Order: sequence, then structure tokens, then C-alpha cells
Amino acid sequence: MPSSLCRRGLKVRFNSTEFKMDNPLYQFRMPNDQKMGDFGMEPVAWFELDEPLYYDKCAATSLCPTEEQRDPTCDTWINGIVNTEKINTQLADKQLSTINSEYHAATEMVYRLFTYPVDFVHFATNARDATKSSQVANDLNIEFIHNNLHYLVGGDGGHMSQVPVAAFDPVIQRLTGGDGNLDRLFAIWQTLNPDEWFDADTDGINPRMRTAPLRLFHKDTAGTLWTPSDARDWLQLGYTYPELQRWKYVGWPDQKAALMEYITLNYGVLRQQALRMVKSDVQIPGVVPTEKDGVAIKDYAVNIQFPGMLYFSTSITPDLLV
Repeated sequence: MPSSLCRRGLKVRFNSTEFKMDNPLYQFRMPNDQKMGDFGMEPVAWFELDEPLYYDKCAATSLCPTEEQRDPTCDTWINGIVNTEKINTQLADKQLSTINSEYHAATEMVYRLFTYPVDFVHFATNARDATKSSQVANDLNIEFIHNNLHYLVGGDGGHMSQVPVAAFDPVIQRLTGGDGNLDRLFAIWQTLNPDEWFDADTDGINPRMRTAPLRLFHKDTAGTLWTPSDARDWLQLGYTYPELQRWKYVGWPDQKAALMEYITLNYGVLRQQALRMVKSDVQIPGVVPTEKDGVAIKDYAVNIQFPGMLYFSTSITPDLLV
């Protein structure tokens, strides 16, 4: 967790005066210590717990609360608890931080998301019928990656772990996406796939989303609402990201090469492992053979479908072969 999110209080210096204040990034607090239930929030049922999560009793947000700390009559639940140590443990734990054992760490899944051929619908969401396509890419989408962080940070019952209340917590802007990082990953994918958009859905549902009004977000004082297509090109909105400063390159081939290098170095975990393996004294012939300009590794993808009954997809990665 970034240190800016872990401090309950801050020392602020204004001119020559120093004073203390609550850190607004530590947790969200309701105005005047009112309860979320005062504004219509109701208990949220969660399939993993026998009892609902009583967010209506909360005056502040919690992250990774224990079972005892989730008691609706407990002060830690009412006034919020942030268990930073537990969050850091979960983020660092190899098993917990792995979205799916077949895909390995979240970074590796981001790499696959950027490098496997996939249309917009399958990239964007896991809310679709997997039986309609035989693509292994069905299991790769940005929503799946994003959801994992919500649980690792929110824990069992913490506000970040549940859709109705996740946006209350300030941490959402730093660690997931509603979220700046999600927008950044989306922009990178759009740069690599400029022609992909809602049109990929042949059911006729998502194409209508191109012009669906984004409630609460107004373009002008007359109240005109933004639509997804209005915001498709982020450069037209006056901003970009460090990896996407296209004016630094002569043309698309140069920019694409630089972008793919960035993706490989930052998200291609298994490729980096393969390079370290080749440079070591321990060689495994036939598994990670060296070539003139680098390393050749095999990445197998297997997709099996049983019509009308079962869908199964997996991917065998190089380190599993080792």
C-alpha cells in the first residue's frame, strides 16, 4: 500500500503555522459522523458469509476487517478499520495475488491481455456467454484483473470488496481503476487495437452502448451527457499517459516497438524468468533454448468446449513445463 494511504493523520504546514488533520486518503468518513444507512444504504448479502454485511451501520470505510471487526455493533466496524499489514501480506502472497493458477500472477495476465488477439467485448468484461466463442481469450479480460485487486485490498467484507460501496474508499483511485490505472491499461490496449470498439458484439446490445448516456457526467452547462464514444479518444480530452506520448516517435512502427518493449519488461514475468534461466549455470535443454537474438519459449493454450453443458479453458505456461 502506498504510504500516503496508510497514515491516519497528517501534519500540515500553512505559512508558518503547523497543525494536524485527518488524512482524507486513509479512509472515507460520512459527513457529521452520519451512517451510510441514513442515505439509503442497506445491508449487502455476500455468498461467502452467512450474515449480510451491514454497511448501513458504517460511518467510515474499512479495509480487510477480521470477522470480529465486522460485527455491526463493534466500534471498529462503525468507525472503520484499515488493516494495512494484512493488505500488504495479501498483495505479496504468491497464492492470493494470483488471479488464476493457470495464468499465474496478475502481471502475467496483463501481458497476455495486451498480446493475445481478442476483440473489444471479450477484452472489456467477463459478463458474456462463453459458449458463443471458442477463443481461449474468453478467459482474458480487464474486468477479471481489476476485480482481483478489489478483494486483495478490501478483504472479507471491507468496502473495497463490494460493488455497492467500493467507490466510497479513497484507495480505489490508487490501486484499481474507476480508477486511473484501469483507464491507463484501457488506453494502452486501445493504442494496440485502434479499430476495436463495441461493434464486436453481434447480439446488438453493446453497439447501443456507444451512445448510452453516462449519467452524472455532463459535457456542458446545458446538461448534455457524455457517451462512451465521446470519450473514446483520451487525447481529445487533453491528457495521455507516459507510455503513450505518440509525438515522441516518427511513426506507428516505432511507437509500437517501444510500447511492446515496455509491456514485455513490465508485465512479461515469465519471459524475464526465462532470460534469467538462460543466463544461469543451470541449463534445461529443450525447454528454454537460446537463439541468436534471444530466447525461444513455448506458451501453449488449450481450449475445450462441451456444447450446452460445460466450458473449460486453460493455458500451460513455460514454468509449468519446467
